[in-house]
Amino acid sequence: MISRLSRDLERIEFKRFLLKAKGIGFFPNHKRPRVIYIGVDEGKEKVSELAQIIEGITSKLGFPRETRRFKPHITIARIKKPFPPPPVNILTKFGEKINEYVEINQIKLKKSTLTPTGPIYEDLYVKDLKG
Repeated sequence: MISRLSRDLERIEFKRFLLKAKGIGFFPNHKRPRVIYIGVDEGKEKVSELAQIIEGITSKLGFPRETRRFKPHITIARIKKPFPPPPVNILTKFGEKINEYVEINQIKLKKSTLTPTGPIYEDLYVKDLKG
């Protein structure tokens, strides 16, 4: 399956692009955060377009389509236990200072192995986007 997915991803013709990281957000919400993320201001259309292309490839291979609305973001933390709650007000204030451009120049297929000390990530496939 990985070799077929890698082969199909290799066919993607997509140019590098910039996105603007801005602000802090929380999934599902700030009262019960399970994920803390940096938002995407500019470039979200490109990220969404790339996500649609990849989802088209994976759905043809039998993976189910995502039912939730796609929200471009950069995950910075996952919260396993809800107590004590993170200092949302401090994080939100800090997020106001985030205003950086990031070049998106690769697609990576990652494997995560969950361990008692945290996940271990491994690249299974890397594709450089065109310049």
